[in-house]
Amino acid sequence: MKAWLMDVFRERDSVLLWMKTKAKDLLIRRSVNVSIFLQAVPLAKEFLVKNKIKFTKKRKKTYYGPVDVYEIKIINFYSFERFVLWIERETKHRVPIYNADIKPELSFLFQNDLLPLSEVWLKNGSMTTVDRDCNIFLKNLNISIISGGDVYKDSNTPIVKIITGDKEFKQKKGYNEKIILMEFAEFFESYNPDVLSMAYGYSRLPYLDSRLKKHGIKCRLHRWSDAPIKYRGGKSFFSYGSVRYQDFSVKLRGRFLVDTSTMAGHECGIEGFIELCQLSGNLFQNVVSRSFGAAFQSALVREMVKQNYIVPYKEKPIEIPVRMHTFVKTDRVGYTYDPIVGFHKNVAEIDFSSMYPWVIYNHNISAETVRCSKGPFEKVPGLPLKISLRKKGLVPIAIKGFLDRRMYYKRNPTIVNKKKAAGLKWVLVSSYGYCRFREFKLGLAGTHMAIGAFARETLLESAKVAEGYGYKILHGIIDSLYIQKKGINEEDIDEFCEELQLLTGIPVESEGIFKWIVFLPSVNNPDRPVPTRYFGVYKNGEIKARGIEVRQKSAPIYIKKFQEMVIEMIAKCDNEYEIRGQFDNYCTLLRRFVMALPNANSSHLISRLQLTKTDYEKNIPQKAIVNALRKKGYSVMPGMVIRFIMTNKGPVLPENFNTKLNSSNMQDSNSIDVSYYKKSLSRALFSIMQPFGYSREDIKRGADAQKKIPDFDAKSIYIQKSQEVLCVAESQSQSQWTY
Repeated sequence: MKAWLMDVFRERDSVLLWMKTKAKDLLIRRSVNVSIFLQAVPLAKEFLVKNKIKFTKKRKKTYYGPVDVYEIKIINFYSFERFVLWIERETKHRVPIYNADIKPELSFLFQNDLLPLSEVWLKNGSMTTVDRDCNIFLKNLNISIISGGDVYKDSNTPIVKIITGDKEFKQKKGYNEKIILMEFAEFFESYNPDVLSMAYGYSRLPYLDSRLKKHGIKCRLHRWSDAPIKYRGGKSFFSYGSVRYQDFSVKLRGRFLVDTSTMAGHECGIEGFIELCQLSGNLFQNVVSRSFGAAFQSALVREMVKQNYIVPYKEKPIEIPVRMHTFVKTDRVGYTYDPIVGFHKNVAEIDFSSMYPWVIYNHNISAETVRCSKGPFEKVPGLPLKISLRKKGLVPIAIKGFLDRRMYYKRNPTIVNKKKAAGLKWVLVSSYGYCRFREFKLGLAGTHMAIGAFARETLLESAKVAEGYGYKILHGIIDSLYIQKKGINEEDIDEFCEELQLLTGIPVESEGIFKWIVFLPSVNNPDRPVPTRYFGVYKNGEIKARGIEVRQKSAPIYIKKFQEMVIEMIAKCDNEYEIRGQFDNYCTLLRRFVMALPNANSSHLISRLQLTKTDYEKNIPQKAIVNALRKKGYSVMPGMVIRFIMTNKGPVLPENFNTKLNSSNMQDSNSIDVSYYKKSLSRALFSIMQPFGYSREDIKRGADAQKKIPDFDAKSIYIQKSQEVLCVAESQSQSQWTY
């Protein structure tokens, strides 16, 4: 019988497999041998003998060489994690442990060379893989839970509405919470979904389960269990320069839960998660609840087990000592050519596809290859390190599968392939940082520095080749080059990309040729170029922007749309003279947006900020909103996102903004702070017009000019389209944006 292997659950001494066929779902029991290993040191033997734990002495391979260990067979899978923590505590963390974080369900997959969400053949108790890259159709149900209060503070808060796709279960005359839940449960049972997608699902699903149980309503949120679904809390953490907050994951038996408020859940769809499971060997619910880098680590652990290595639990590779002066000099990331600020024509953008992962693979960068003393070697440029080329490293092998699939999907950009590739990009992006991450099995500062060194060398060599072809380097950042040449054309760029690809061994692509591009300086210092602030128009009409308001998550929709419309007006111009000649039109549009503010939809004026802490000393919007949330009984944690509207009395929560009293002929203490949004609109215009010689005073004079404006109905500035309210002008441009 053919079936898809969906998920694996642990039992006391075995595992249960959720199998799916086109006709039904099955639950199958299988046995598995699970062992952990303690390094054979006197303290380990003393501990095992004292506690009468059976063990066998063996010699096993690790990535740094063979080692003598004591093998302990695990009998009770339910207490697996507690047993490991007990060993750590009793041995005072002085005994190296191996395979202690390979869970029993993953041990079953690794031992039988199986991948989750792959097609397998079941016959006479055996199981073999038929198709590792199969396409599986899963029934997905989007659920939104609307409560009457803060579910973090009070789980007894009643549910007032449940939205599932195009269906709504809500309070109305004669309806109460119990009737809403009964109708939802009936619908849920008949639909029988495989995947539940929920915003803040790790807190909302336990809340939904508790309300169902309170009213005695049976609804199989689990498919294979009646166990209660409990909220496990959450934590704030620091990641890639920002503070984030995430609830601890909740896992179902027989269904999958995707929390769409997490980064993984927001960036990746069902097809993307399936792809990551098939490449990493990890289970669906583990992949969706962790970072993209964790999928990379899963692939590494699977490769280590495949090569019969035992996997260190918390032991890390030993760093190669370097002098402090050398460390400060060499511990750098990618190279950046500061952009030449201003307006430029005949510019092409050259991009190295997944440069850092390709550097890892091409140069065999891994902890064991950096530490290896057997040649042949490759010298790391600018570092007192050399890399062994004797055998392929574990990290390059683990990353190659993600690279190959990513390249395939880029060459074949169908709608389905784009969905599958969504998560691959983030796994590859995070792989560089993960090579130094404290929880990465082969995390080593030397490997991180080596990757950066080879990447810098690659960009510098590429710039020299470009100059040899007669191109001028306008800007370069990490893995992209912006080159300029009079009469530039696609044929020349393609030839140049082929040359670079042969030289570097990294796929090189042309993102396109700009009709023009504007590199922007710092808003506060016009003499300081900023590498990530620019906008431009490709020859095919696409607009690209980075670092300005239209790309900032914190900016309100109203501000973004104004700047987007200005750039679309600029996109029609062919030179600087024409752009400057339209300045009065940009100011006219600015005044129109200012005039329309009293009638603006309040949802378009919402600013979005991520909290870095919860105790603020200065009177900034974050402080006022945190205090307002606490007064309403909401729990606030660092990393959470707050939203506010600026009024003439300061920032207020969107739900506290009284739109009915906000009109041009009625003044209320809760009315829009027009001056605040006017300044934001002026800043949005100044940030893109600054390189053309316009100052803040010029923008202010343009905003305050008393020129006659054609008849304009402020309310008509909005239309409803595809559930997204957009701001449109009288003559909206058809330019396309690329993000």
